[in-house]
Amino acid sequence: MKAINFGIGSNSLDSESDAVLYINIAAEVMLLKKNEDRHTRKKKLTFLLDNLVNLEGLNQTSLIEKVCKSRNEFVHDGLDYIDDYFFRNEIDPFEESAKGKTDLEVFIKIIAIIISKSDYYIQYALENKKHSSFNAKESWFNLLADYFHKEQVSNELIEIIHLDNQIIKD
Repeated sequence: MKAINFGIGSNSLDSESDAVLYINIAAEVMLLKKNEDRHTRKKKLTFLLDNLVNLEGLNQTSLIEKVCKSRNEFVHDGLDYIDDYFFRNEIDPFEESAKGKTDLEVFIKIIAIIISKSDYYIQYALENKKHSSFNAKESWFNLLADYFHKEQVSNELIEIIHLDNQIIKD
């Protein structure tokens, strides 16, 4: 929740890098098994985030990759996250129309949508388990692994969000 609420009464010691770390941890907990192969983690996380939520009009793959890469750079190299949305799009960050459109803000929106659908995902996993002995968690991760290997997510799980007046450049 701390990452989702970033910027709303934030502690002055919190940084965007902290938000990137917290929100990535939330995504990883929901979408990756604890001992997921480290070579496929990034690809799988990007694929699932990009396919479970579709924000129309955005190249969300690019921004998901940027934010996930920034998490690794922050954790492993100590580099702070810098969102170049305003520079890329030549927008004044103080304009009202710019609010909610940075890479980090959109990434947070994607994760918030996934979190808000968690009850639905649990029910879906229970109804679609491959083995009767699977619990919801085992079934969920099994389904996600299948979707990743087939490079296709079930239409029943995809959330499509229509964004108005969205300006994003790669």
